[in-house]
Amino acid sequence: LDLLQADLVAILRGLERLATAHRDTPCAGRTFGQHAAPISFGYAVALWLSGIADVAAELPRRRDRALVVSLGGPVGTLAGLGADGPRVLASFAAALGLAAPLIPWHVLRARMVEIGVWLATLIGALAKMATDVAHLASTEVAEVAEPHDRGRGGSSAMPHKRNPVSAGIILAAQAAATGHVATLLAAMAASHQRPVGLWHAELHALPPLFGLASGALREARRLAEGLVVEPGRMRDNLAATGGLIFAEAVAARLAPRIGRQAAHALVERAADAVRESGRPFRDILTEQGSIPAALLAAAFDLAPALAAAAVVADHAVDQARSIRAALDPDGA
Repeated sequence: LDLLQADLVAILRGLERLATAHRDTPCAGRTFGQHAAPISFGYAVALWLSGIADVAAELPRRRDRALVVSLGGPVGTLAGLGADGPRVLASFAAALGLAAPLIPWHVLRARMVEIGVWLATLIGALAKMATDVAHLASTEVAEVAEPHDRGRGGSSAMPHKRNPVSAGIILAAQAAATGHVATLLAAMAASHQRPVGLWHAELHALPPLFGLASGALREARRLAEGLVVEPGRMRDNLAATGGLIFAEAVAARLAPRIGRQAAHALVERAADAVRESGRPFRDILTEQGSIPAALLAAAFDLAPALAAAAVVADHAVDQARSIRAALDPDGA
C-alpha cells in the first residue's frame, strides 16, 4: 500500500499542475463522442484529478481496515491460551504494528473485499483518464500525445506509429480487475469457522489486483507528469463544426426573448442548415434577421465558458491538494 501511495501522490501532483496550467486553454467538450459545448482542457484534466483524488482519500481508512492481525486459533476463540488469549492477541498485534480485531476474521472476509474493491475502483478512476487520452491522441483528434521514448508505442509493420501504450496498459488492467473483485465477493460465503475453497480463492484474486493497480499507477504517473498537450489543435477542432459548438450558448441567450422551445427549434433548424450547406453557423443565424448582433457576439464568445470551467477546475485542484497533503504531509 505504501508503494501504491507514492505513485498515487505523484499522479495527483502531476494532474494538479496540468489542470492549473491549462485552466484557460479552450477545447471542445464532448458528449456521446460528439462536440457539445466549449470547456477548458484544465477542466477536462480536473475531471480525471477529482475522480482519482476521491479514491485516494479513502486509502487511510482502507489501510486501517485491512492491516489487522489474524490470530484466533483453530476456530477463532483462542481457547488454547485460556484467560491470556486477549492479552496475547493485543501484544501480538502491537509487535507487528497491526490493529487487533474485535473478533477473528477467518470467515469474515469483508476486509478483503473492501481493499479489493478499492483497488479496482482506483484502477477504474485511472481508466477514465486513459480512455480520454486514447481518444484525444487519435490521429483525427490529435489534441494530446503520450510522452514518447524511442521504440515505445511503435509498430513492427508501421514505423510511423506512436500508439498510446500507457492508456492501453491502464485499460487492460481495468478490464481484468472486475473478475478478481467478483472472486473476492464470492469468498464471503464462508462456511462455519473455516471454509473450504472460497477462502483460498482469494489468493487468486487479491495479489493480482495489487499487481494490476501497481502497473496502472506507474503508467498513469507517466501520463500525469509528461502528457504532451496541443492547444493549437484544440482550437482548430473547436472550429471543426463551423460554429455549432456554440449552439447551446445561442439557445440559452435566445430563450428569455422568445421562449425556450422556440429558441431550441430555431437553433436546431439553423444547425441543420449548417450540415446541409457547410456554411458557418453564425452566418446562418445572422440571416435570420431577428437575432441581435450583440446577442450573437456574446454567444460566440469563449470567455464565459472558460471562466466557468476554470472555477470548477480550481475547486478540483484545491480538493486534490488537500487530499494529497493528508496522504503525504512531508511532501505537500
